[in-house]
Amino acid sequence: MSHPEKPPIFRRRWLLWLLPFALLFVVYQVMTGPRGLLKVEALRDQKAAIRREIDSLETRKRELLVEKNRLLTDTAYLEKIARKELGMIRPGEKVYRFVEPASERADGSEPSDNKR
Repeated sequence: MSHPEKPPIFRRRWLLWLLPFALLFVVYQVMTGPRGLLKVEALRDQKAAIRREIDSLETRKRELLVEKNRLLTDTAYLEKIARKELGMIRPGEKVYRFVEPASERADGSEPSDNKR
């Protein structure tokens, strides 16, 4: 006993239902899959952000190399930095510090008694 073949209309109807779902699935995968358009766009944005960070770091590196070169070759600049940032003085120099009176201080703190 053989099975009767289903009429072609049933097959067409089945395909008419299957085709839109298959198409929706393919579109969904193209948009949101691991290699989908949304993922590719996110990776492009991430790449651009990393490029900007690299450019910023390269600029900072160049600035630091210039600073290093000045510190190694320019004694006047080195002295200026030592005086400004480290508070260093030459032997025999006197440092005068002027402190605002307590009533005129903006932050209300007391002046320190550090004298050199």
